Amino acid sequence: MKAVLLVLAAILVSGCTSGPDAADKAPSGPGLIAGTSSGSHYLRFDKAHYEQSLSENKVVHLYFYANWCPICAAERPKIFEAYGKLNYEDVVGYEVHYNDNEVTDDDVYVTKLFQIPYQHTTVILDRSGKIAFKSFSPIGTGKLVEEIENARVP
Repeated sequence: MKAVLLVLAAILVSGCTSGPDAADKAPSGPGLIAGTSSGSHYLRFDKAHYEQSLSENKVVHLYFYANWCPICAAERPKIFEAYGKLNYEDVVGYEVHYNDNEVTDDDVYVTKLFQIPYQHTTVILDRSGKIAFKSFSPIGTGKLVEEIENARVP
């Protein structure tokens, strides 16, 4: 019994982190998926937060994701890697569920707004809310970082 209590105490003292960078993934908004605590964030899509980001003239990245899609599954770690490299407070990304069992009314709203025909679509909006980049194909870490940085330029 003492051994069990010691193990539990050790877990509590260690902070229950899941990896070396868990501290950098502290949530700062609705549904933080990836990013750093002080820089760019990749969040589960939320219409109110999205509209706030637009009103704050942030660069907005939207990735239309389906949890059953093998292309999306392969692209997701690349997006996480990109957000690990981006450290801009004026950049926010959103994972929008598309045609899967996690779709919300907010997801449907933004999917219709941008007339998205299928999952694994990337849309990047510049600070004025205009489309700066759109791709229906996987783009990878380097291209995502490049296009987000391009959208930040006035």
